[in-house]
This record gives sequence, C-alpha cells and structure tokens, in this order.
Amino acid sequence: MNIKKFVLGEVLSVSTGVVFSDRGIDGVNNIVTFMSGCKVEIHNAVFLYAECRYYINKQYPFLNSEVLNVELSKLYHAIVHVNSKDMRDQMVLKFVVKKKVQFGDSFDVKSIQKHLFEQDGSINVFENMMRSFTG
Repeated sequence: MNIKKFVLGEVLSVSTGVVFSDRGIDGVNNIVTFMSGCKVEIHNAVFLYAECRYYINKQYPFLNSEVLNVELSKLYHAIVHVNSKDMRDQMVLKFVVKKKVQFGDSFDVKSIQKHLFEQDGSINVFENMMRSFTG
C-alpha cells in the first residue's frame, strides 16, 4: 500500500466535498488520482470523489465529525452573505488556518489498493456503463 503526504486543504476537500485546497480542483484531483490510481476525468469524477471521501473519512474519522460539520455549515452560511470574493477567500483561509492548528499541516494518505475496486467490480462496472453511453 502506497502512502503519500498531502496538505490539510486537499485532505479536507476530499473529506468534506468542499474545495479547501490552495490549488483548487487541481489539488483535489491530485489526491484523488493518487488514492484511486485513476486519472480523474469527467466520466469518473463523481464516483472517484465519493470512493476517496469514504476512505479518507475511514482513515481520519475526526474529519467527518459532527462538530466539524457544524463548523462547515456556519462557514457556508457566513460566506453566502458576503459579496466580495476576497472576503470569502479570507474567511476560508481563516477556517483552514484554524483547522491546521487543530489537526496539523499535513496527513499521510493511503492509496486505495486496486484490488479493492476489483473485488466488487465498482470501477469496471461504472466504466463499462459509461462506455455504453459514449459508444
């Protein structure tokens, strides 16, 4: 099993479904590609994000805690009412800095073994289903 270190923003992005990565969706795709061993593309993105979210939360359950979910909800409701993108970005940055103090700067993330997907055929079934739509 491969292990790689990722910054908190990327790990939080996968665990919560909210993009906290400094690199935006590229940072999210980077961790998802590492974990799954599959390149994130339009036809598999939703499935890969969901699978990786499950395994990140299994590896780090405190990133999916009720307390964190309440904090995320409060952040979302505060951001919704702010018109300035710079102000929203500052609010998100402040949240991430607070979480770094609480959780640390980075996490060792395990890749998902290819055989985990092959045991139930999830990726194969999904890819075959998508191929049937695209010819």
